[in-house]
Amino acid sequence: MRSNRKYKSTQRAIGNLRSAVRMLSQMWAPPPDLTVSEWADAERKLSQESSAEYGKYSTSRTEYMREPMDAFNNPKVKRVIGMFSAQVAKTTIIENVVAYHACHDPSPIMAVFPTLEIAESFSKDRLAPMVRDTPALKGKFAEAGSKTSGDTLLHKKFSGGHITLAGANSFNSLASRPIRIVLGDEAAKWRANEKGSPFRQVSVRVRAFWNSKQGFFSTPTDTKNEFHKMWEESDQRLFEVPCPHCGEYVVFTFNEEPQYVPTMAEIPNRAVLKWTEGKPIRTDDGRMIRRADDAWFECLLCKGRIDDVDRHNAVKQGRWFPTAEFHGTAGYWGWQAMSPFAVDDGIANEWLGALGSPVEQQSVKNETLGLPWSEQGEAPDWKRLFDRAETYPLRTVPEGALFLTCGVDIQSDRWEAQVVGWGRNQAWLVDYRICEGDPARPEMWQHLDALLGEVYQNSAGADFTIKKLAIDSGYASQHVYEWARKHRFGVVQVVKGASKPQTAPVGTPSAVELSVSGKKVPAGIKIRIVDTDFFKRDLYSRLSLEAPNLERGEKYPDNYFHICATDDTEEYCRQITAEQRVRRLVKGYETYDWEKTRPRNEALDTWGYAAAAKWMLNPHWMRDQNWQVLEAEARAVPAESPKASAPIVPPTPRRVIRSSFMS
Repeated sequence: MRSNRKYKSTQRAIGNLRSAVRMLSQMWAPPPDLTVSEWADAERKLSQESSAEYGKYSTSRTEYMREPMDAFNNPKVKRVIGMFSAQVAKTTIIENVVAYHACHDPSPIMAVFPTLEIAESFSKDRLAPMVRDTPALKGKFAEAGSKTSGDTLLHKKFSGGHITLAGANSFNSLASRPIRIVLGDEAAKWRANEKGSPFRQVSVRVRAFWNSKQGFFSTPTDTKNEFHKMWEESDQRLFEVPCPHCGEYVVFTFNEEPQYVPTMAEIPNRAVLKWTEGKPIRTDDGRMIRRADDAWFECLLCKGRIDDVDRHNAVKQGRWFPTAEFHGTAGYWGWQAMSPFAVDDGIANEWLGALGSPVEQQSVKNETLGLPWSEQGEAPDWKRLFDRAETYPLRTVPEGALFLTCGVDIQSDRWEAQVVGWGRNQAWLVDYRICEGDPARPEMWQHLDALLGEVYQNSAGADFTIKKLAIDSGYASQHVYEWARKHRFGVVQVVKGASKPQTAPVGTPSAVELSVSGKKVPAGIKIRIVDTDFFKRDLYSRLSLEAPNLERGEKYPDNYFHICATDDTEEYCRQITAEQRVRRLVKGYETYDWEKTRPRNEALDTWGYAAAAKWMLNPHWMRDQNWQVLEAEARAVPAESPKASAPIVPPTPRRVIRSSFMS
């Protein structure tokens, strides 16, 4: 009897040993010869909570995601960077990589999100449903609600490994654990935490593993964050598809101009978005929005039309190719033209609907086009602007300028005004006036009346007057209101500059009802808030453009601002670049402020008000026929041109900017 018990005990021990050996063999065995996409096609189930097309997963539905997923199986790739627009399944890559390693290559994994709150949402809304609905993951993770697993919302164990969910804004959530696989979601939105850069902090976690991998995926924001720097260090791969008409491989782009897609100017094979416009519509806030009746992609090689169905089929046959040298980082750029859920006219209307709102325009560029928003806040070099000044005469309208606007700034001892001419794609300095004296003196406003009635001419003899004048009410407000009431037929607009960025470049009108004596005026004028940050950035982006070599036949680039050469050009160039946009970290978040680099900046302020006046005329929604009317008027010579109004004579002889800015 004793011998029998001993025999059974021995057999039990042998069985336990064999089980342990099998388990260790499975743990120590090399991962099966299966890529992430192959595993996902065989095993992954999409959950109803996180997918519009739930059920069996198929990589062919989003073929452009196959290579970024399989890069995690490539021993040569140490880091994967995915710069994608919204709604192109980039978070699905993170889910599939996590599930693949939990099943076939157990490892310590960390998935990092912009905040801990977003990490918690991912745990509840994406990770838990994936584990529940994917049979291959059952048994790998502890049962939901189990009290013995030791799991938390942000830390989950599985056989041979674990996954930690962290927030880039919390150093504690990123610290302590050695990690082999680091995954980052919306990495362009990461901000420095109390200990500095979260990218540096997660990179430290992987040093203990020779076979570590890092993958960062995000919709782009601007060009100044660490995610974008890593993208620039990658091999910057683009996705090309066969044209259904000529068979040549092309890259889908938004338009024909080289955008901020690396080496786009060097890629001749493109298919660009085209559309026909219908009648504009008016929004609730009064903006006119252009709308597309029809949209399609056009192959620039054969001029073939690629509709939605053709585009979706072409994407399934697409392939990635690098545009820069590979140094261990594979980079991928993609946008909604690659998505099976996007339609051509939807893309066009998103862009057209955003014109007129910089906030919406930046959002569409990031979320739809997958492109970063390039900030141009640094002050240009005034010497470079001085050197590129042109010889056209001040107070004449250069060829190409089609209408004039004016910006006026009131000071305690003077007013300054700048007149800007606007064309289809360029702008010109046309006039600059300084009238010195106390704003309480009536003659100061008489001189401003004269400027408003000034008649300018171009080389063809056509007459131009100021279409819109924006005057700042920050100083001598009541006198500004009284003067503006005399010009209430849409030409004069009282404005006030905002110190912080606004949701729109120019706000909606707000009533002002006090006279100089302090009495209420029932039919008072209305002021509009101007986002000075927006217009200063717009100007600096214009000034950053390089002057063309006209002798070689080069043309001026779009948005170029022309400055005429006078005796006072140096002072003008110094003033128009007199502020610097600086970035600061406040409690871990980035903020931007404008700081003066010299005392005088009136040229910059008045340009911003003139640009705001142009914005109020809504030229951004004008169609080609509207511009043709203005061009015809610029060529027309009146039968008898009225005489120009008398020059403004300043009340005092003191000068701040010299003669050519003074009348």
